[in-house]
Amino acid sequence: MQILSKAIFISGTAQNVGKTTLACQLIQQNKAENWIAIKISPHKHPFSNGTNFIYSSDDFTLIEEISFTSSKDSSRMLNAGASRSFFVVCEDRFISSAITFLGNLVDLQQTLIVESAAIRQYFMPRNFILVYNDLNPSSKAYNLDLEALADHRIRFDGTDFYQGDFLFLKSQ
Repeated sequence: MQILSKAIFISGTAQNVGKTTLACQLIQQNKAENWIAIKISPHKHPFSNGTNFIYSSDDFTLIEEISFTSSKDSSRMLNAGASRSFFVVCEDRFISSAITFLGNLVDLQQTLIVESAAIRQYFMPRNFILVYNDLNPSSKAYNLDLEALADHRIRFDGTDFYQGDFLFLKSQ
């Protein structure tokens, strides 16, 4: 398993639990880190004029976000202060190939923030954060399997992030 020593991975127990909000706040509060943001999803999305199409195959599609104004997660991370932001569309089994390909464009040993449900199965980060939300209790079974690997289990209440009873990150 390849180690990405400066990477933070963010996964969630369901959709809409605060993963992108957490990524954006970490980027905003640590802009000196010169973040490379990566959003990985198995779901195809329409691509707008604010994207730079880089590569597509049967295994994965790689897009660089260049718009600061779209509502897409990759644009939100760029707007938060990431130096570059990428969107990868692929099934879980192709994540390793997609990230290896991305390594031809960026140094994977620089500071990365990656939002993905499954990347932790293929790479070892500096920190792996699992986000959950009491207001959205449905869970993805495979993400519950990843809970044992999580360095931090963070609860998002819709405003702030908590680790146990302690405030982990306050919204701005």
